Amino acid sequence: EERPLYLFEKNFSTKCPDMAKEYSIPPHFNEDLMKVLGEDKRPDYRWLIIGPERSGSSFHVDPNYNFAWNATIQGRKKWILYPPHIMPPGVMPQGTDGAQQQQEISLLQWFVKYYHDEDESSSKRLECVTEAGELMYVPRGWWHCVLNLEPCVALTHNVVTQRNL
Repeated sequence: EERPLYLFEKNFSTKCPDMAKEYSIPPHFNEDLMKVLGEDKRPDYRWLIIGPERSGSSFHVDPNYNFAWNATIQGRKKWILYPPHIMPPGVMPQGTDGAQQQQEISLLQWFVKYYHDEDESSSKRLECVTEAGELMYVPRGWWHCVLNLEPCVALTHNVVTQRNL
């Protein structure tokens, strides 16, 4: 299947209280200015993510001027990142902050059509693979996509600090 199901569960802490007891924020990310809004009013900010091989998220910029961390619990994830001033090939931003985007083709098709192209944007691209037990930091404003290389389980959390305002 070209676009396998990729599940994002924002209420995992209430649906799975035992899991919530084990959830902790890494010390480097303790400052979170959105806490002042309280859980009822703050935008969605953390998710349990589960997906099969070849699932993933297409290119986007995280909203609300935040950065994100993503902890891979199981599996391997391929990350592609572009700095804020470099538009990934095949992506058309929508809205003022770029958080809404439109990709002309699926994530898998993007890898086939654009990944091996050598142009100015490819020299600015960063990429890596995270494995179980590893954590990925995505800076504010950076375009990024993720392709699960095998079945994956991860936690992700968006954060606003004094440094990214």
